[in-house]
Amino acid sequence: MNVFKMLVFAIAAIALIYVFYSLLPYFFPGKDAFALLSNNLNGAQLNEGKSIFLDITFKEKEGLAAQNFDAANRSIAFECNNPKICCNINENCGLIEWDERRILFNSAKTILTASRCSFSGNMYACRIYFGEAPAQLAFKKTEIKKTIDLSSEPAEISIEIENSGKQEMLFGSLKIDVFQKFFEGGVWQKKFFTGASKVIPLNRLLGGEKTKMQVPLELFEGSFEISLVAFGENSGSDQNKIAVEVSGTENCIAENCDYPELDSGGECRTTCYCQKCMLVDSCDKAIKAKTPEELGLPAGVSLNGLEAIINCQGCGSNKIEFVLKNENCN
Repeated sequence: MNVFKMLVFAIAAIALIYVFYSLLPYFFPGKDAFALLSNNLNGAQLNEGKSIFLDITFKEKEGLAAQNFDAANRSIAFECNNPKICCNINENCGLIEWDERRILFNSAKTILTASRCSFSGNMYACRIYFGEAPAQLAFKKTEIKKTIDLSSEPAEISIEIENSGKQEMLFGSLKIDVFQKFFEGGVWQKKFFTGASKVIPLNRLLGGEKTKMQVPLELFEGSFEISLVAFGENSGSDQNKIAVEVSGTENCIAENCDYPELDSGGECRTTCYCQKCMLVDSCDKAIKAKTPEELGLPAGVSLNGLEAIINCQGCGSNKIEFVLKNENCN
């Protein structure tokens, strides 16, 4: 073998060794980081929707591959979310290089990590964040009186939700499921009550920002369990359960209606208000039992035959809307 061939083989061998060691960190990550993150993922599965935080020191040129964390009932994605230390996804910029299935640390660094999982079907979808605390919805308050007498007070739940993370929550929802409890066959049972259950959209929340609301519940006499779940896009979730005993009957009173106005979509609408009504139908009937003049509406405006609308802000058993003929807004 001549000198030239030996040189070619030597260069090829060096290139192969370089490629091998370049890829090695992705498939055989540092034992400490891998063990710590694996442990956090197990904790995140037990605390669905909540972030498990840990500062971890990564070595220079250390890499991780999501496939090493995958399991039969778990899929993993990565997200590097601090622009001070992270490249954009799929970009090589000299900082931390990453996509959803691999990450490479170009310098030794101690980084905040957060592991969070959600469960759907038969799989945990988990995400590991590197850099900053992701958006995280959390209940600060979910309060309702333990016993309510409908003849003297409405059934309302006071709710406060916080984005306890550093990242912004773009959009989310509050899901309220109400179950009626009853005693049958010697045991307490419960059944889903559609009439009072609802989903309320949540507006965007900056890191550390809170939102408060009073939510009316259309209940009747009996025992109820209320399940609340707040969840958002890439923002985790939080849940709580509270119980309430309801007695008495409602004393529903119609108050007044706003003067009709055209909305942004060009529809003529009026908003009407009630007091102490537990059901939308009760408020609807009380409003329609009064004359337009008694409600503060122009003479000739009729609400009879119109359907009450409750998808407006704050609408419920004591606030409803009606779409009128456009001529009523002239």
